[in-house]
Amino acid sequence: MNLTYKKATLEDIDLLTETRIEVLRAANKLSVDTDMSEVEKQSYNYYQKALGNGSHIAYLVFDENRFVGAGGVSFFQVMPTYHNPSGNKAYIMNMYTNPEYRRHLIFSKPSPTTNRQRRQPESRPGPAACVSGGHLWGGEKILASRRRSGRGRRRTSCPEPEAR
Repeated sequence: MNLTYKKATLEDIDLLTETRIEVLRAANKLSVDTDMSEVEKQSYNYYQKALGNGSHIAYLVFDENRFVGAGGVSFFQVMPTYHNPSGNKAYIMNMYTNPEYRRHLIFSKPSPTTNRQRRQPESRPGPAACVSGGHLWGGEKILASRRRSGRGRRRTSCPEPEAR
């Protein structure tokens, strides 16, 4: 495998939207006959707006020129708390891996791209997030954890990043 990680742009909306529908079909056990046209249209509109204003970032994974995976982070704000005085939060979503690449750990290690984003959060608009390792700036750390059902997330606090 020769994996490359690419931060998605507005030019990638068609691929992101297609992947989103595939993820929703799998997660909700929907047949290919289920009409997803409205969800597809709204997902396209969401990506167009959110990628443009920085409230969502997505990464695409390729093996050579073949698309094999994607993942995204949506940013939002809630009421400030003691552990999160900014109220900024992020939600990891729409994680997808091509069935032939599952169990190959393509998302198990931070890529050079996500490490660069973490070290230089001011390089993009909107709230900053450290995508790799599950760390989310804004006072929260989300770790994937396996319960007996094999699903679920555990949330714990983490400190704000140091000012640069």
